[in-house]
Amino acid sequence: MWPFSKIKIFFLDVLSADPTTLLTALTKFLSSRCHHKKWVTETAFRVYAFLQSVDENLLMNEVSAASLVEFSSNEQIQNLVGPENENLDALEKLTGTSITHNGNQFSITASTAQKMKTVRLALEKLYAYAAKSALDPFDVKRLLQESLTTNTDTPRLQPIELSRLKGKRIVPKTKGQDIYLQALEAYPLVFVLGAAGTGKTFLSIAFGLEQLAKGRVKRIILVRPAIEAGEKLGFLPGSLQEKINPYLQPFYDALYSLLPLDVINKKVDTQEIEAAPLAYMRGRTLSDAFIIVDEAQNITHTQMKMLLTRIGEGSRMVITGDPSQIDIARKESSLASATNTLKQINDVATIFLDASNCVRHPLVKKIMDAYREQEQAISKETPLQHSNT
Repeated sequence: MWPFSKIKIFFLDVLSADPTTLLTALTKFLSSRCHHKKWVTETAFRVYAFLQSVDENLLMNEVSAASLVEFSSNEQIQNLVGPENENLDALEKLTGTSITHNGNQFSITASTAQKMKTVRLALEKLYAYAAKSALDPFDVKRLLQESLTTNTDTPRLQPIELSRLKGKRIVPKTKGQDIYLQALEAYPLVFVLGAAGTGKTFLSIAFGLEQLAKGRVKRIILVRPAIEAGEKLGFLPGSLQEKINPYLQPFYDALYSLLPLDVINKKVDTQEIEAAPLAYMRGRTLSDAFIIVDEAQNITHTQMKMLLTRIGEGSRMVITGDPSQIDIARKESSLASATNTLKQINDVATIFLDASNCVRHPLVKKIMDAYREQEQAISKETPLQHSNT
């Protein structure tokens, strides 16, 4: 005879299961005890209907309910929990639950069945991602938010994995990034519009390096407009390359974080990697290349048309930009019009990454949200001010 606490845990586990899983489990259990197929089917549906009618809150008492989750891989578990269980501590604070683990078993104690279900789903997602790389508390927060805000009936628990670069496994950390990488795999031309810190440039460079390593392209070409962010730098000393290097530095920052310095320098010397300003693209045909165009919100309509027609045989192009950070006259920016003009072409994909995909310091997302709210408030006030004049 089971004690009440175990019966309660069993019912809460059942109530948190999806209908297909629940019916399958009931049918399997009943079939093991009776070979009358019609009776098994009818009884399974009756028990299922009864369980769905049970108020899960009636199963909760002042002592919190608990649930047990079990995983198999010790390496993934280690990546999941983090040093000194810091990831579990973060998950506990974010959900108001208690999580302990002993070996490959995790025990969740929660005040409501819904909280327990959320934490179980989050643990399963974290465990799946932990197969690719070690996690940190920032990852925990992002994946928990996805568990709460996305459709979890068919979660993509096995994201596209990029090759090991500089001893790391580079994987998408949000659902939006995962969709972005899938688009890079599937389309020869991808536009990605997103806020600061959403991984637009970094992931495209990591993806390009993997394509180069696998021999799918012969070179990576990194393109950026030479536009200052709101201030004029004036005359820059040095050679032409030294003059344009400051504009291309964000590319090098990403490259050096992915591969050792000597490897990058060798690939630059052999022209497997080329970083150049937009002005150098006219008249060229870029074949067998993975082309990354950054800061595209600062590209004019004439420049965009020129750039898009550089794509040669065996090449792919990704164009990234942040429409909220335009440093040229807004009417001259071509990013939005280009995506609208080309949206009917089947070989072109457009991906939008909002602030929820930000993977920089959590403060960055708060800053972006604050500015967005201010801009929305100003846009609402402007018509009123206009009508009073």
